[in-house]
Amino acid sequence: MALVVASVILPLACGGQERPTPVPTAEVVHQIPWGEREEAIYRVLRGESVVGRGVISLQREGRVLIISQDFTDARGRFRDVVKASVDAATLRPQVVERVLTGPEGERRWRAQYEDGRVRVFQESDGDTRTDELVVPLVSYDSWSDIALWRTMPLAYGFRASYMGVGTAILRKPATAIITVEVVSKEAVIVPAGTFQAWRVQVRNGHEVQTVWMADLPQRPVVRYDNGTYVFELEELR
Repeated sequence: MALVVASVILPLACGGQERPTPVPTAEVVHQIPWGEREEAIYRVLRGESVVGRGVISLQREGRVLIISQDFTDARGRFRDVVKASVDAATLRPQVVERVLTGPEGERRWRAQYEDGRVRVFQESDGDTRTDELVVPLVSYDSWSDIALWRTMPLAYGFRASYMGVGTAILRKPATAIITVEVVSKEAVIVPAGTFQAWRVQVRNGHEVQTVWMADLPQRPVVRYDNGTYVFELEELR
C-alpha cells in the first residue's frame, strides 16, 4: 500500500485555494452528540480487501476537545497519528499535531491557530519547513471534519457549507469551501451491526465523498467512502 490510510481519511480541505474565498461563513455546529470520551474502531477496505485498521477517539479536557486518529496499514509499514485540539463547544481549531511514520522515516507537523492565521511547521530527517495561511474567523480544520459532520442538524434536505482548512498535509496549507448535504436514510451493515443511517454527501468542488451516520443520539460514523478507501465501524465504546 503506497499511501498511508489515515492520510486520506479527511482530505477534502486540502486542495482548495491558498487564500480564503469570500463566502458567507457561519457556525455549522448545531449540537454536541458525544460524551466526555468516545472511541471508534474501524477497518479500512479497498475493494474487498482489508488494507488497514485504526481508531478515532474523542476526549474532552475542560473546554478543549481532543480528536485523535491512529491508523496503520495491514502490513504494518505505515502509521499515521493525528491529534487535533479544538474548542469543545464550537469546534474552532486550536492546534493540530501529526506524526507519519513509514519506511522512509518519520515526518512531524504542528499547526497552530492564532489571530486569524494558522502557522504550520513540519520536519523530517534533514528537512524543515514553515508555512503560514490567513484563515476566516469561522473555519474548521480538516482533521476535525469527521466530528464536525456529526454536530449538524441531520434531516431530509439538510444542506450547509463551511470553510475548511487543510493543515498537517504533504502540501502547503490551503482552504476550501466544503458543502455537506443529506441525501437519504438507509440501512447500513458493517461489522459493528446494522444501522439506520443518514447518507451524507460531502463536496469540495467536483470531489465527492460519502459518509453514513447512524440515526442515534450519538450519530456515530458507521461507514465512510472517500472514493478510494471505505472505512467501516467495527466497535464503538
